[in-house]
Amino acid sequence: MVAYLQAFAFKTVDSSQFRTFFEQHFSSNPAVASIDWDAWLYSPGMPPVTNSYDTSLANAAYDLAVKWHTADVMGIGADPPAGVGPADIEGWSSAQMVAFLEKLGQLRSLTPLAPSMARAMDKTYSLDAAKNCEIRCAWYKLAVDAGDESVYPGVVDMLSSQGR
Repeated sequence: MVAYLQAFAFKTVDSSQFRTFFEQHFSSNPAVASIDWDAWLYSPGMPPVTNSYDTSLANAAYDLAVKWHTADVMGIGADPPAGVGPADIEGWSSAQMVAFLEKLGQLRSLTPLAPSMARAMDKTYSLDAAKNCEIRCAWYKLAVDAGDESVYPGVVDMLSSQGR
């Protein structure tokens, strides 16, 4: 990457120049000879490669969202899912927390959570105390949709301090 930036800094590069640079720079790698440049550069649609990603972190967030969703599918209020606790999210990044809250929001798009479920989520994960603005935003959207009026002061505080 450094060599590419040094070679083409402040210049316009066309696909032919890119290809030449790439083939020269990676000439010691035998896989370069097998690249189907016509498919990459001129075929419609996505590139001819399927990337595989480790989705374990996202899956953990999505699984927890499904657990909360299925505990109160009708949105009338129920007990929190069995076995949930603060350990569920221990060590999670803010991106995982946002993925969890947004996935739950998607699952609840037709029937919001009951306010009591939102309160149970806060009691379990201390979401009202979150300082990260992305987590707060995702949490407040979910809680407001649930009709949880207890989050209104936090929403006002966030809107007046974050400007979103």
